[in-house]
Amino acid sequence: MSTDELRDSEEFPQGYGDFRLISSDNVVFHFPPWFLSHMSPVFKDMLAMASNDEQRNSELRLTEDADTLDRFLRFCDPLKRILPLDMERVQPLLEAARKYQIPKIFEWMEERILMDMGKVNSPLMKIQEPMTILALATRFDLENLAKVALRELIKAPSKEFQTTVAFESHMFMHLFHLRQQRIKQMVDRVSNFHDLIKPAYTSCGQYQIHQELDYKIKRLIVALTDEPSWATLKQNANLWPQGCPTCPTFLSSSLLFQNWKVEILQEEMKMPELPPL
Repeated sequence: MSTDELRDSEEFPQGYGDFRLISSDNVVFHFPPWFLSHMSPVFKDMLAMASNDEQRNSELRLTEDADTLDRFLRFCDPLKRILPLDMERVQPLLEAARKYQIPKIFEWMEERILMDMGKVNSPLMKIQEPMTILALATRFDLENLAKVALRELIKAPSKEFQTTVAFESHMFMHLFHLRQQRIKQMVDRVSNFHDLIKPAYTSCGQYQIHQELDYKIKRLIVALTDEPSWATLKQNANLWPQGCPTCPTFLSSSLLFQNWKVEILQEEMKMPELPPL
């Protein structure tokens, strides 16, 4: 390949370093070799091998593209600003981090995501793209991040179950199992309360109120099946029975609903166990 087909990186131009790293799409990154040797044992060995080749002792051609290499080298250079986390571009960056053995990049990703979601132990905080995060955390053995993503997905809306990242089947089955358990817990609470007040139907003359209650309970169960969370109960509070002037059981429904809040939020706060590998 001729030299005129190559182009210099804007962030790492000619003169910035005396070693050339060439990306798969022909962008040349001029970089100080001692930074690479210090950050990566893999690069340290590669640079040692390159120095023994008298004809090509000042460059390495890599398999990463320019965008990935640019993001990657910023972690190796204390003078450069690390780019914001981009979920569409983070997988090749993590692949490079594993390939060249730079754990700092994995630590940065975990810290960035947990910082963005707020307090890790708050069930009211959410992470963006939890399915993608779980897939990446599983792929790169990021246990803490996998647990946080699992916790989110157990109670998340079904629309969150989307990702373009290849997913480990054992983790998906584990998630499905935990989510089905949570759905059953939530639905059972509502159904058991409904069953509790059903005997009063025959002695209560408020047929229209009870018929409306049946309809509201069914709608609430459908909502909980899609998103088994306290947020769903709170958002669908208008579906909850407002009370019956005849049935004393209805008088305690509001208090029961608030008692559920404590129990459900405690469940949502717990970190789930990961499946055995």
